[in-house]
Order: sequence, then structure tokens, then C-alpha cells
Amino acid sequence: MISVSRDIGLPTGWLGTIFALGALGSIAGASRAQRLGRRTGPGRTMACGLVLYSVGAACVPLMGNAGVLAVLLPTMQQIVGDAGHTLHDVHDRTLRQAAVPAALLARADTAVRSAGQLATLAGALAGEKCDAAISCLAVAARAGVPLIVHCGEEKAASGARRDELVNPRLVRHLLAHGTRVIVAHCA
Repeated sequence: MISVSRDIGLPTGWLGTIFALGALGSIAGASRAQRLGRRTGPGRTMACGLVLYSVGAACVPLMGNAGVLAVLLPTMQQIVGDAGHTLHDVHDRTLRQAAVPAALLARADTAVRSAGQLATLAGALAGEKCDAAISCLAVAARAGVPLIVHCGEEKAASGARRDELVNPRLVRHLLAHGTRVIVAHCA
């Protein structure tokens, strides 16, 4: 959310209001957790919560530079994302409390938190490795610089003859995101 203030120029007072609206999402998630859990079961309710949380998280990168979307999308992120997070959390805690003996509950909570933090660390380290390549592609796409890839049969390089890499359809995701791609030797 720092980028919303720094890059988009949304005043910090507006950001505070948007964050406060996230409480409405948490209240909505908490108020629906029991009913939804009874109707669909705790596992499906937790999955629904994670989907809502992911939809909320996806709102932030979709923001434009300014205007209505710069306010609407972070607000959606807070309301929808917090509702999903709360839905998931309520059932996660309930299942853990039902499955783990009371004497081991604190240890189980610590183990779950530690596993989550280790996953975050692993993601950050992996993301650092991928960041340079992803950033270069994003900058190139925005600048209109085409990505040139080789797609035909290659015999000059060692390790060639990988038929799965000959398919020009492998660049569809790049094209869908607006990257100009030149596929060499595609015929």
C-alpha cells in the first residue's frame, strides 16, 4: 500500500479511511463464517476464504495511475480480502482447537505460524531470484520492446532437441499481457 500513497499519490487520510473499511470486510467474514461453515463444511469455507483473500489481493496490481480505480480497487482489496482472511481464520482456528489437545495447542499454533513464516521467507528468496527477469520483461513490455525467442529446431547448442520447447504457443501468456513477441524459426 506504500505504492498507493507514493506512486499514485493517494492522500494518507484516504488510505486510513480505506484501511478502516477493511474492518467491514472482517465483520462480514466473521458474521458469515458459522452459517457458511454449516452449509458447506469447514474445508470448503476455508477454501472460499482463500479465494476471496486472493481476489482482494489481485485488486492492488490492477490499479491505474489515478482516478476512481485508485480508490475503488484498494477499497475492494480491504473489504473482500479481509472478509476472506477472516472466513479462513475462523475455521482454521476452530479445526485446530478441535484436533489438537489443549496441552499442545500453543505449540501447534507456533508450528503453524513458523511454517507460514518459513514459506514467506522461501517465497521472498525465490522471488528475489526471479525479480530481475520479471522486471526486465515488464519494462520491455511497457516500452514496446519486443521479446525475441527461438522456437524452431536447434542442433547447434548442447542440450537441444527438447521438442516441448518448439511450440510457439508457449508465448501466449506473454502476448495476453501485451508483450510484443517475435518467434524466430517458427515455420
